[in-house]
Amino acid sequence: MSHVISKHMIVKCGTYALVGASGRLDQRMFGDIAWQCVESRAAVTIVSSGAIKAGEESIHGGEPVFGLFRKEYAAIGARYLLQKWGDAFAPYGMEISQILVTSVNVTHSGERDSIYDAIRLCHLRGIMPVINGNDAVSDRWHSVDNDCLAATIADITHPDAVLFLTRVGGVYEQDPVSNPRARRYAEIDPRTALTSPWLTNGMARKLTEAVRCFAMGMRVGIVGVEGDMIRRFAAGEPVGTMIGDSVRFY
Repeated sequence: MSHVISKHMIVKCGTYALVGASGRLDQRMFGDIAWQCVESRAAVTIVSSGAIKAGEESIHGGEPVFGLFRKEYAAIGARYLLQKWGDAFAPYGMEISQILVTSVNVTHSGERDSIYDAIRLCHLRGIMPVINGNDAVSDRWHSVDNDCLAATIADITHPDAVLFLTRVGGVYEQDPVSNPRARRYAEIDPRTALTSPWLTNGMARKLTEAVRCFAMGMRVGIVGVEGDMIRRFAAGEPVGTMIGDSVRFY
C-alpha cells in the first residue's frame, strides 16, 4: 500500500470515541481530535455520532426520562454536541458548520449536489464541516447509521481517505473483551471482513461501510483513540486496522 499524504479525508467519530473515563462525553476527547485534524493539514470532514448521548446527559445527568425516545434525545443533544465541537476547534481560530442530513437527502441527486457544495465551501473557507444524521426528522425505517453516512459522504465527496474512530484499537479476530489474547488485524481484506462469523453487530456494520469506501479506491482505517492516529493516518502511516488486499496480524 502506497503511503500518500491525504489531502482530503473523512473522520468518522463514534460516540464511544468521544467518551472519557467517566463514561460521559469528554471535552478533552473532542479537543484531541480537533488538534490532530488541524495538524494533519488535510481538508477534513467530520462525521460525528454523539447527539443522543449528549441529549441523555443533558437531561438529569443522563438518567432515563419517561416518554423520551432516541430522536428526542438527538434533538436535545444536537446543540450540546455542536458546542463541544465548536469549543474544540476555537483555539485554532476555526469555525465549524453543522450539516444535518437524512437518508432521503443522500438519495436525491439535487440534494447530494447541495451536500457536496456545502462541504466544499467549508473547506475553501477554512471551516470544519461536522455532519450528523438528522435523527429528529427521520422515521424509524429511514434513520441514518453514521458509519453508513460516512461512506455515503465519501461517495458524494470522493476523499483520499476515510478513518473510522472506535473505542477499541481496530478489528480483532475474536471479541477482545471475552478473549484478551485475540489478535488484532494490521490489515484485513474485504472477503475476511465481510464473512468472518464473529464480526457482528456494530463492527459488522462498520466493516461493511469501510469495505464500501475501499472499493471506491480510498485508503481506509479503523482505529482506536489512543495516540495521534488521525495525524499519522493522514501522513500515510498504516494504523489500527487497515482495509487492504491481504490479511496480516500485529
